[in-house]
Amino acid sequence: MEGVGPGRTAPLPGPVLAVADDGTVLVRANGQVLIVDRTMAVRPLIGVPAEDAPGLWYALSPSGKLVALSGSSDTTSLWQVGNPEPTVLDAGPVVGGFEAVSWGAPRFLGEDTLVTHHTEGIVVWDLARSAARCFLTDPLIHVARETFDLGMGRAAVRSGSNSPGVSNASLVECSTTDCRVLRRLLVGAGERHAVAAAGETTFILLSGAMRVIGRSGETRVVTLPTASPHALRAFQDGALVWAADAADGAAILVGVMDPKGLRSSLVGRLPTGSSIVRTWVAEGRVHAVEQRGALHTWPAPDLSQASGIEAAVLGNDALAREHAILELAAAGRTEAIAALSGPDGVAPSNRFFEAYLRSLVTDEAEPAFLARLARDGIRFRGEAPVLAVVEDLARSQAWAPACDLLFYWMQDASPCSLPEAAVPIALELALQLSEADQDQIRGTLIRKLGKLYPNDARVAEALSAIDAG
Repeated sequence: MEGVGPGRTAPLPGPVLAVADDGTVLVRANGQVLIVDRTMAVRPLIGVPAEDAPGLWYALSPSGKLVALSGSSDTTSLWQVGNPEPTVLDAGPVVGGFEAVSWGAPRFLGEDTLVTHHTEGIVVWDLARSAARCFLTDPLIHVARETFDLGMGRAAVRSGSNSPGVSNASLVECSTTDCRVLRRLLVGAGERHAVAAAGETTFILLSGAMRVIGRSGETRVVTLPTASPHALRAFQDGALVWAADAADGAAILVGVMDPKGLRSSLVGRLPTGSSIVRTWVAEGRVHAVEQRGALHTWPAPDLSQASGIEAAVLGNDALAREHAILELAAAGRTEAIAALSGPDGVAPSNRFFEAYLRSLVTDEAEPAFLARLARDGIRFRGEAPVLAVVEDLARSQAWAPACDLLFYWMQDASPCSLPEAAVPIALELALQLSEADQDQIRGTLIRKLGKLYPNDARVAEALSAIDAG
């Protein structure tokens, strides 16, 4: 990607609480909530509390004329800038038997629509009526953490959980009109991500890559020189502005990518130690707001002159596997089997996974299962496609099937006979087992690794921890 252009930095009066689409910024300073407009004029917001406490989240509407505040309660307060009296939105009656306490910052999807986040779902509010439009719940939403506006009446919901599970690794894309689930996407657990859309194409910024997902699910993975993402935003002509830690951890990078995910240009490099909470383009300049209180700008690049970037198409077999993992968590084993079957049947790389799922559906005993594998010519011991399935399951925190398949993959293997690529996957699974209070399975797995990888320092360290514990 191209080099960094000349930039400008303007300090803000205090730490950033929220940023509007038009560039208006909400900050906390001197015990007050202040609003800073695009001309950098500052005025206090009367009536809006300024407590610096965990569990308080602010949001600004796209025009900067509405402020929302959610706390660790069922209610969200809504102010018109200049009016100290709030409107109170109570999620309790809307979510029914679910817990209504807020778990993340509210999100405006326009001047008339607000999303609030709760245990197992989101509420979409019609602000013109000060009433709920709909309530979205889904098996993959354990605690709703964040909503990304995809435009065209769509949004993507990021979930989370305190224990390992596929909810930590997925996005639920929904309609903001009636809260229908449109599709579920697997993004991988344990890493931050940011989401935006240009037309019907969805972009997911991950560590080291951007996923570009078309309307029908076709997916390309674009390589970027980045680590943990900070922000992603589409602007008027469909191009995207992204911010993420550099791969070497030495800086925060800000860049622009064309709407097809074919070209990207680096525009800014910032010191580490803070986070970028919003990016956008206006008046020919790229803007990035830093959480600790600064606005950075650079000239917008000409992407037609930018060099191409490396991208790979995600194969149908891998997409089917991801869909099956989501269905396994959200719907069940039968639906997961159906997800693996494409127009040409089950891909060879997924045949063992499908056979395993069928054995669960029929409650097949292990001797009969192994006999069926032999009869159908399905190889699994030490096979690379099976390890790829284990890796996808582990990345998704689907630890129970991941452990089953890994033990089959290691079955009857001799010491030092298996590839070392399995070690980090297995140790990640061991960590998930510990967090899921499955210490007996964790101990069995690590001791098995000790026999198969007697010279691996990582395995030796894990064995020492087991013995010490």
